[in-house]
Amino acid sequence: KPHLKVEMGWVLDDSHWGKGIMPEAGKIVLEYLVQEGFKRIEAHHNVANPKSGRVMEKIGMQYEGTLKKYSMNNDGEHVDVKMYAYVVD
Repeated sequence: KPHLKVEMGWVLDDSHWGKGIMPEAGKIVLEYLVQEGFKRIEAHHNVANPKSGRVMEKIGMQYEGTLKKYSMNNDGEHVDVKMYAYVVD
């Protein structure tokens, strides 16, 4: 029985940024989730972190919109996030 949706995300120490680690790992995880029957894979990022959104685009996710005051950052501030999704037809 196929699953409807799942959310994925990642955290990587900044000393490893720019090495292509997250797009490579993210693509593998995304492919696994599709094989497991998920029809919608979602991810979001703080608008102040556009590099995370770039990873989402690189692995095939599509931007769907900005959610206002959706999440809280490490300083306790409510922040807007950009939502991305990969949808299996």
